[in-house]
Amino acid sequence: PLYILSILCSFLPLLLFIFVVTWLFVVIWFYFFLFLLSVLALPVSFIILYMFIMLVIIFSVLDVRLL
Repeated sequence: PLYILSILCSFLPLLLFIFVVTWLFVVIWFYFFLFLLSVLALPVSFIILYMFIMLVIIFSVLDVRLL
């Protein structure tokens, strides 16, 4: 059983390396996805802001009271 333990211990750094590389790959893709999501959400927020400003201008021109 001692040789089995030595074989397992020899593979431990390789398994640790594979785990770290896989974890970094997942984290990098997750951050890339968050960056892409924020870049895509920025124009959408500007469009919504533009629509809201246009509604405010239209309501003020038509003298519509909201409250």
